[in-house]
Amino acid sequence: MKNVSQIKSLRSSSLTPTGNCWNYEDAGYHSYLQKSSKDEVLKSSALNTALNGVCGRYGLIISGQINNAASIRIMDDSGIFNLLQGFGLPRLDWIGIHSFTFIDTALGRRSMTLDLYLNYFVPSLCTRLRVRLKCPYNLLTVMHSALAKLMFVKGACTVRDRILTTYTLWNREFYTKHSTTA
Repeated sequence: MKNVSQIKSLRSSSLTPTGNCWNYEDAGYHSYLQKSSKDEVLKSSALNTALNGVCGRYGLIISGQINNAASIRIMDDSGIFNLLQGFGLPRLDWIGIHSFTFIDTALGRRSMTLDLYLNYFVPSLCTRLRVRLKCPYNLLTVMHSALAKLMFVKGACTVRDRILTTYTLWNREFYTKHSTTA
């Protein structure tokens, strides 16, 4: 496994992607993830909870299941595609490798559980990406850090959320308990 100093040296190399997708250690959660990585059950549970909580608000994960399109969106939102684009991987190749690995891991099904996703799909995807990119670095640690980054990203308010908020504010009597006096 590569350590943080090797990842920092990769960040300062010419292959560094644009954007701040390598900036995980600045917020402190990268170091926490590194410290807790000795306990694989704890790390897997933390990432599982993070994906459930963060991506549940997008409507991507329903009852602990994730599909291919949701996985691509999650990885794009976490900055993984920007990282791979810095290595010279075109978007079409990224989606092809991701989709092939997803279908292979899910055994042809349309979705898989988050446990299967984190414990088998993500490591398998990292292995295939390392082979495709001829990358000497451990992409699994970087990918776990990127997925953990989603916990600290403030979500944007969608149109649906704004409509519900506005309706609730203007029609408070529907949501308050009415007292009955006789």
